[in-house]
Amino acid sequence: QKGFYMVNPSGDLNKSQSRFSRFFKTNTPSWEALEGRQPTEEEFHHALSSSDVFVYVGHGAGEQYVNVARLQYLPSMPKIAFLMGCSSGKLVEHGEYEPHGTVLRYLLAGCPTIVANLWDITSTDNDRF
Repeated sequence: QKGFYMVNPSGDLNKSQSRFSRFFKTNTPSWEALEGRQPTEEEFHHALSSSDVFVYVGHGAGEQYVNVARLQYLPSMPKIAFLMGCSSGKLVEHGEYEPHGTVLRYLLAGCPTIVANLWDITSTDNDRF
């Protein structure tokens, strides 16, 4: 399986980056990676459309780096996405209207399986998960 992991794109989760980097380099050496720096939108698109498994470890679900409304136009999406940031799977309600969130954009774009956090967690707890 082709994989891509994006760890600590904001550059302020150094302990998480150290733990996850070591894990992925040991267990999935053929996977592509982006660590410790912000991705361009094109790099984020490449990460999603070129992998079977996508892992994001950072703040939120990465929506600060990519326009999630454009995900549906990518040629393909991963079979599974792990969005390991605070409230990455949380849906926001707006009264009588349908709730929305990044995780729904992934589903609508064709990613059939998503593992995400429904609430804020500490980076230590996230690392254990």
